[in-house]
Order: sequence, then structure tokens, then C-alpha cells
Amino acid sequence: MFKPDEIRTNNIIPPIYITHIELVSENKTINLSEKINNQIVLDHKQASFNLHFVALNYLHVANNNYQYMLEGFDDEWRDITNQRTATYTNLFPGKYRFKVKASNNDEVWNTNPAILDIRIKPPIYGTFFAYIIYIILTTTLILLLRYIMNKRLLERRMLENE
Repeated sequence: MFKPDEIRTNNIIPPIYITHIELVSENKTINLSEKINNQIVLDHKQASFNLHFVALNYLHVANNNYQYMLEGFDDEWRDITNQRTATYTNLFPGKYRFKVKASNNDEVWNTNPAILDIRIKPPIYGTFFAYIIYIILTTTLILLLRYIMNKRLLERRMLENE
């Protein structure tokens, strides 16, 4: 027997933490509690990963809800229940910001999401310096071809004049 008017809502806002990132291609886990500035830089080969997070609410843990988004990839928040993982695969090189927020068992939401800035480096052939080298090589090739064609044209004119 219970009295319904004695049932109280859990108004404690659960803090949320991003605990670790699991790199799919390397089968490696990086603990994010060691990251002071909430930033991580990944190689282009590490562009598939799982982000793990947790809300610190221990009352009816199965009723905790989560929302997450990866700015620069997701257009809106994704809702999940009873799951504490976000999976992303084959992301393009660039800068992203992962945000996650949680609610407790009575759907009291934490309005301050946990944030992790992620930068995926491009492959060596896709860097700024590689593009400069491509431009220099292309320009050199065009100038060389133009020089050869002008030289042949000049030789042909000299032969015609003789």
C-alpha cells in the first residue's frame, strides 16, 4: 500500500560525462577523463569511432534518456534510451563538436551538454601543402609543355624559311 501524494519527482539534474572513445579501425580505446581541454585530434584512418558517455543518476538507471549530436554532421539532436554510445563511421576530415545531454528517471534534463571537440586530420595528399605542391607541379608542367611546343614551332618556322 502506498500514498500517491507521497511519491516525489526526482528533481536532481544528472551531470553528464563523455567517458571514452573507441576507435573502430584500431580496436583501441582512448580514455577522455585525461583530456583537460575536451579536444581530440584523430588521423583520417581513425574516422570511424564510438563515443561512450554516462549520466550520474543512480535511481532507476534504465529510465535515463540521452540526446546527442555531432555538429558538422548531424542536423538535429538524436534521442536514445538505455544506450550510452554514439557511433559515427567514415567521417570526412574536418572539425566537429560532439554534444550529449541526459535526463534522469523522471525526465529532468540537464541543459548543459557535455562537449568534445573532434578534429579529423586529412590524409597527407589532402593537406594544404599537398595542394600547393600540386599547383606548382601543374604550373611547371604547363610551362614546360608550352616551352617545348614553342621551340618546335620555332624550329619548324626556321626550316620553312630555309
